[in-house]
Amino acid sequence: MAQVWLAPLTFAAGTLGVLALLVWLIGTSLAKGSVGLDLIAVFSMAGSLYLGEYLAGNVIAVMFAGGQVLEAFAQSRARQEMSALLARTPHIATRYEGESLVTVPVEAIRIGDHLLIRPGDVLPVDGILTKGTGLFDESVMTGEAVAVSHDVGDHLLSGTTNVGSAVDLSATTDTEGSTFAAIIRMVVVAERQKAPTARLADRYAFGFFFLTLAIAGAAWIASGDAVRALAVFVVSHTLSPHSGRSGGYCGRYVALR
Repeated sequence: MAQVWLAPLTFAAGTLGVLALLVWLIGTSLAKGSVGLDLIAVFSMAGSLYLGEYLAGNVIAVMFAGGQVLEAFAQSRARQEMSALLARTPHIATRYEGESLVTVPVEAIRIGDHLLIRPGDVLPVDGILTKGTGLFDESVMTGEAVAVSHDVGDHLLSGTTNVGSAVDLSATTDTEGSTFAAIIRMVVVAERQKAPTARLADRYAFGFFFLTLAIAGAAWIASGDAVRALAVFVVSHTLSPHSGRSGGYCGRYVALR
């Protein structure tokens, strides 16, 4: 007898743990004035536990937990990429002042300054090549894997690396107006913003939830079977932008019951 109940209890325990975490996350979001479609996942898991549909609840739990893991992984990768990008930012540059070479902070560079770009230097600003033939690694800026050769008069982008001999550069921007700085600003803004589908989901979260609630109630009343109401919640969860591909199986499972 113990073995008969082992699988259902295991499924129920897994669902209950994820449900508790989800309720805590929703409470935290509500405290910040934000709510998403995770309310449907709460009803789906709670309903599956109440009705004994443990496998369906477990699949919903796996969908939610998997989504959280993927989101955390994506955020971690984004932070790593951002850190790598910021690590390339030069802090000093070598500027011609008369016949002398002076080391200055990159913030001191002005349009028209003449800079010496040594081998291995990352260009601090956009500019025009004024002396020498240079070989530059532009992979960060353009995705080009092979180093590109440039001659006098060519326009160079900040953020590229000089992998050839020393060259002279005439600055056409300061650091704030450089292409590299613009890319960093765009990345920072993108990190702070939600994806379009997430913004859309949050905007209509309550409306979609109450529509689901109404359809589930109608299905329950029409059939007299509470499992039909649960099926509506599960299918609604699989259709939401927050769900994963595994939701299709879960929806078919509950509907067939």
